[in-house]
Amino acid sequence: MTKSPFDVLELITGRVGKLTAFVAALGGLAVGILNYSEQVRDKLTALHLYTPAPCVEVDTVILPATVKLSEWDNMRIRVKGRSNCSSPFGLYVTFVRRSSRQPEFVLRVPHEDLPECKGLAPFQVPRCWDPKKPIKLGKGTWEWEVLPPPLAQLSNPRAVEKISVTWSVHDYDAPTKPPLRVDNATIEIHNDTRDSS
Repeated sequence: MTKSPFDVLELITGRVGKLTAFVAALGGLAVGILNYSEQVRDKLTALHLYTPAPCVEVDTVILPATVKLSEWDNMRIRVKGRSNCSSPFGLYVTFVRRSSRQPEFVLRVPHEDLPECKGLAPFQVPRCWDPKKPIKLGKGTWEWEVLPPPLAQLSNPRAVEKISVTWSVHDYDAPTKPPLRVDNATIEIHNDTRDSS
């Protein structure tokens, strides 16, 4: 028995129709699973059973333990971390000298000449602190070298002075939110410019 051209056409279109229906069903199943998994994740987050990774994580901030006074401005502070989001992000680092009985040095705001950087609010103004944006495009690890804040010498310090610094890393786009990371460090400054008189 021979098949007519219409039988062959019907056979092909029937198979194509079944294949199309199968692919559509798979697509619908995939969309349903994705929607359901988002709902489950949202519910777990609301119940505090799951905490999603933040977009930006700061792993380490490396300040040198010792530095010569003449090399302070050339010193670099290394900040390392991870980006969990594909959108670009920016950061800035603030520095505050912790109290001392006899301060020999003062840490200054890098751009204290700008009107918005005067007073007590410069910590929430990224332009005051040498920000960088973007740090990284896409997900993955990142590294950034930050310039130190200007160091003003108030008096002729001893040959070796220690200053304690509190540093904090802030999100450039959300400066009023809590810092991403805060810590303290002690830097030993060797006064190689000391007046020997």
